[in-house]
Amino acid sequence: MNVSSAASRPATDRVVAITGAGTGIGRATAHAFAAEGATVLVIGRRGRPGGSVYAATKMAMELFTRTWAVELAPRGIRVVAVAPGAIGTPIGKHQGLTPEQLAALREWQLAHTPMRRRGTPEEVARSITYLASPDASFITGAVLPVDGGAVVA
Repeated sequence: MNVSSAASRPATDRVVAITGAGTGIGRATAHAFAAEGATVLVIGRRGRPGGSVYAATKMAMELFTRTWAVELAPRGIRVVAVAPGAIGTPIGKHQGLTPEQLAALREWQLAHTPMRRRGTPEEVARSITYLASPDASFITGAVLPVDGGAVVA
């Protein structure tokens, strides 16, 4: 299915389900294409042990980013992604991790991040703000890692 065509919601949902990209972001992004000239931001993240299904959905979103960039460029729509690494948020608590599991996760994150710290939500937000701005008007199909160097480690 080419998302630049007038795809129905059931067809979009089917593609999202088949690709494993049912993160909610994919569906919301696909339906946002009705806005001509819009910049679409797809959020992705590096995987970690025990998170293979989650990582697979994020890789699907990265490939959507690249494909949609090509398909939608003629309509003036840029598609870019931000791929945060270890970001200091309470998501582990929301997932029900124990204090010991949270400590182990943080240790793993720091060991796999060359800058040896977690990023902040504000750092991710500034990256998104830049990519959505006119300053980034010639950027499309790119995935910006905001991960303290984890992608190259």
